[in-house]
Amino acid sequence: MIFRFLSLLFLVINLFSTICLSQTTGKLVGKISDEKTSEPLIGVNVMVVGTNLGVASDIEGDFFLINIPPGTYDIDVNMMGYKIKACKAVQTTVKCIKLLSISLAPSLV
Repeated sequence: MIFRFLSLLFLVINLFSTICLSQTTGKLVGKISDEKTSEPLIGVNVMVVGTNLGVASDIEGDFFLINIPPGTYDIDVNMMGYKIKACKAVQTTVKCIKLLSISLAPSLV
């Protein structure tokens, strides 16, 4: 009786830990800067086209976009006063970090 209980308990704990520790998404990390001055840009919008995933760059121009399902995506990067930049066919995979370095050109308008 106790052996069955311990076996079942071990099975449940093992199954639960496997589910909790498995990772099924990727991560997109990058730095955004001004094309002319190379200064980091704060508050730049980084959006994954066709999803509701997005983030803004921090005070050092860095951004971290997590929980991206594996696949190939287009990434739009935009900020007021700068031209929109599109990164085409960015591929994300499970347990992998994709690094991007993006520079934006000021708009002339």
